[in-house]
Formats: sequence, C-alpha cells, structure tokens
Amino acid sequence: MQIEKITRQGYAATLSKEVLWDIYKSMKTQRLLEDRLLKMYKGGQLSGAVYPGIGQEACMAGIAAGMDSKDIFGGTHRDLGVQIKKGVTLKEIALNFLVKMMDLLKVEMEIVTLVLLTKVRLWLYLRYQIRPL
Repeated sequence: MQIEKITRQGYAATLSKEVLWDIYKSMKTQRLLEDRLLKMYKGGQLSGAVYPGIGQEACMAGIAAGMDSKDIFGGTHRDLGVQIKKGVTLKEIALNFLVKMMDLLKVEMEIVTLVLLTKVRLWLYLRYQIRPL
C-alpha cells in the first residue's frame, strides 16, 4: 500500500510551517484543557455546565488563525480556542469555571445560614418564649 502525499491547496497552501504549528498547538491545548475541565466537572469540582468541543478543535483553531487582532468574536460555548488566540490565559479560563463554583458555594452557605437561623429562632421560642425579630 502506497501513501499519497497530501498537497495543500487554496488558502492552506499559503500558510507557513510556523502558522500551521500554531494551529496544531491551539488544537492540542484546547483538547488538553477541555479534557481536564470535563474530568473536573464529572468529579464534582466544577458547577454549572461544561460544553466540551472535543473533536471540533480544528473549527475553533481555524477561526482563530484567520482572525485579525481587531476582529471580534462572539462565541457562546465551545470557543476556548478563540479565547486563547485572543489572549485569554489558561489561568483566566480556569478561574472563570472556579468562580462559578464559588458562586454556587455562596448560595449553599446562604441556605445553610437561613436554616441555622430558623433553628435558633425556634429554639429561643420553645425555650424562652422569645420571638426574635
């Protein structure tokens, strides 16, 4: 069996090896990051939703590679590749997910606080017939 050489055509033929390497690194970075985020989500370490783009990395890497520094991208999800290309760091992406988790914990703490206050009020009333404000 003979393997045919792939020749780049059209726009792809104009891309340098450096640009192609950057596109590949973008796809690889997206896959590693999304794999990790998905594992954290499934392990209960992240709240909210994770929309992995596993298998779609080339779409975001291609869009990002074709963007100028002045271009605006309005992705909704599965857009980590473009975020990285536009300068968002991996740390900032991770913090975005962790802040969502902290917001959930804050709500849970508020609920626990309300439950405890209710129990304290009930205890005060039953013990001393005091009705707290």
